[in-house]
Amino acid sequence: MSDSNQEKKSPFDDYSFAVMYERRNDQFGYPGKILDHVIKYLKQYNVTSITDIGAGTGAFSIPLAIVGYTVYAVEPSFGMQSILYEKIKNLYVKVTIYPQPLETIKSLKADACIAMHSIYGIKPLEKALVAMMHIAPLVIIAVRTEKTYTVSDVIRSYFKKERSKHHLQHIIAYLNEHSISHEIHYIHQVHKVQIHDIYQEALFHCYAMGFDESHADTIMTILKKHLYKNGSYWFENVHDDAIVIIHT
Repeated sequence: MSDSNQEKKSPFDDYSFAVMYERRNDQFGYPGKILDHVIKYLKQYNVTSITDIGAGTGAFSIPLAIVGYTVYAVEPSFGMQSILYEKIKNLYVKVTIYPQPLETIKSLKADACIAMHSIYGIKPLEKALVAMMHIAPLVIIAVRTEKTYTVSDVIRSYFKKERSKHHLQHIIAYLNEHSISHEIHYIHQVHKVQIHDIYQEALFHCYAMGFDESHADTIMTILKKHLYKNGSYWFENVHDDAIVIIHT
């Protein structure tokens, strides 16, 4: 799962950040229930091949390949690619990595195309939708809703760098405008996580927001204020995701 913004250098190009991101995803239980729901939809529509847009380090690509799907993993960020290559090299799975942006892919075809929290950086959003519908007749997209509230939201609010949570509305408006058949399902998850290394957590947010390490102390102060409970650091991440299933 990575943003595919090609207008500026992504933190996901940095291998050390990608490693940090991977470990943090494991700690926070990602992808959780979303993977089970995606597999349910794929089985429902008799899918055998999948294009995973913004595949990241393989949170969806690898488990989907393990259960038998042929997977085309589109991941333009160098750091994420590197980890994904490392993870699949000793696995006997059908995963082909496309190390390029979605908009540059012209001839790839599959039964389904998934984008799990990976369309946020593609602008305009409509361009990504068109590209994915060109790849497959079934498109499954996961986006956060306005009810989502995470550690990142706490930090970003302090620096007034809040992430947009209106992607669902934009997607629905586009699909309705073009009379494209779709359905929407919601997945609500709460992950209570203990932060064992508050400094590493602060560094993660520095890199994720494009700050240098000089901001780490400020972010640590924010984290301590919001996370400290009963002698340790805890936070309940609320993930309220919309799963949009598009039939073309």
